[in-house]
Amino acid sequence: MASQSVVQSESIAAFISALELLIAEAMDAWKIPGLAVALVQNGESAGHYADGRDEYQGQDCLAS
Repeated sequence: MASQSVVQSESIAAFISALELLIAEAMDAWKIPGLAVALVQNGESAGHYADGRDEYQGQDCLAS
């Protein structure tokens, strides 16, 4: 059972690395100033990713 858990963790780690690259490319191509992604596996957090800019096209993105 432990080896299966390790394999799943390595699989998730590889997936997250590939997903982070895809997200960065998509944000650049689509000019998305900020994005957050949460990955859930079996009801538990398997990872998260957030990236963003505080300014986009001369405008403050973080202003409320």
